[in-house]
Amino acid sequence: MKYNILTAFREHLHATIANKNTANTYYNAVNGLFADMQFSELSQIPESEIARLLGKTRQQSRFSAAKKGLEHLKSFDKSLNLPDSQTLQQIGKHRKNRSVKPPKIIDTATVRRKVNAIRDDKLKSAYRLMEKSGLRVSECAELKKSDFRLDNGVLSLDVRKGKGGSNDVVHTIEDKWLSAKLQEILSPLNADDKPFYSAQTMKNRAAKYGLECHDFRRIAANEYRDSLLDEGTPRADANAATQGFMRHSRFSTTKRYLANRKLSFSSKKSQGISKKRLTTGEKCDMIDSSEVNMISNIETPIEMPIEQPIEYHDDGKGVPSAIVHSNVGLTKRQKALSDSLPDYDSRVIVPKKSADMRDLSALTAETGDEYAMFTKGGERLIVRGNTKRVPVDDVQARELNAQGYRWSGHTHPGIERNSLFASEGDHVILDCFEQQTSVIYNSVGNFNTFEKR
Repeated sequence: MKYNILTAFREHLHATIANKNTANTYYNAVNGLFADMQFSELSQIPESEIARLLGKTRQQSRFSAAKKGLEHLKSFDKSLNLPDSQTLQQIGKHRKNRSVKPPKIIDTATVRRKVNAIRDDKLKSAYRLMEKSGLRVSECAELKKSDFRLDNGVLSLDVRKGKGGSNDVVHTIEDKWLSAKLQEILSPLNADDKPFYSAQTMKNRAAKYGLECHDFRRIAANEYRDSLLDEGTPRADANAATQGFMRHSRFSTTKRYLANRKLSFSSKKSQGISKKRLTTGEKCDMIDSSEVNMISNIETPIEMPIEQPIEYHDDGKGVPSAIVHSNVGLTKRQKALSDSLPDYDSRVIVPKKSADMRDLSALTAETGDEYAMFTKGGERLIVRGNTKRVPVDDVQARELNAQGYRWSGHTHPGIERNSLFASEGDHVILDCFEQQTSVIYNSVGNFNTFEKR
């Protein structure tokens, strides 16, 4: 029966797709497509009927979800008469996302007032966290106690199985009340306990308060970008940083949050910002200290402005995975950083806002070499290695630690899961910095947080 088939298909999606929202989107698209049909076997559905139903799906986003859902349905049951890829491509041509909704106005002051009036601290904290981190409601709901880290007043989050199954480290916009309240909420929990309600519960409760969970993400994007502009950051640089903060692979997606004619903000004054988005890293294997020079003699930082606005990079330029799979190359900002690190053991100090670990992941994708990043105040020290190690030994690591640097992370060349494993040398260097954790990124932007043993 149709019900039994689709129920089993839904279970299949949840078993094979990490992100629950994505699985539900594909299931709902297929279920909606077959809403007026009855069948006891998928083989009973003619290929021409599937093509006809897809042809009636006018909106691009809905067509894409239905197409993806049907592809998963085909892998679930090979008897499905799915049109070939060329036919699907032809059906999908010339579709646009035509919004029938009126322009949306978000009054940030009203949103915050409603959130602050909530008496349930667990719910209030979740909403405020979404606003200060840009997390999607599904990502917020899946957080565990072990995913929270507070370092020098900066709250960072390990986001696992985000949209598309990606993993990221997110640094939040400063909120002292939130940091204090989260410590109170998290304190009695075990490492694997989830501090917040389910995504659906938070959506339902938000609707009762006249709120929409995704508005918190919209506010976060604008607050982050506006704060950078208030600090004097060039707009192109601020846009690039906001793209990273939102974890978008293309700026065209970020642009819908920042410059959407159907979306406006009646109160956008920034509340201040403490940190930029991602920190990542990979192994700094131990080597003989006689092979390298000490780092303490580096004095001159370099400035690397973005000459070409990030809007021009909708082709994926500068995105690690796109560099590996499509050879799109680096952005001009990343190329300037790469040019300043031409050889093994090249070292450079840059302003913190001019580079982050995603940039080092992109450099690794482009060159095949490892890179390490160390941060102190408003500056970052970046060191280039080779295909197997970064020339930072235990003596230098202790010297950097004494100078006030923290090991932000490093990169490992490779795209497989084992490229994210920490080496023995990585753990030694971590001990030298007296840190509990550091991060390893590979050539496609995936990361792993490894801990002190």
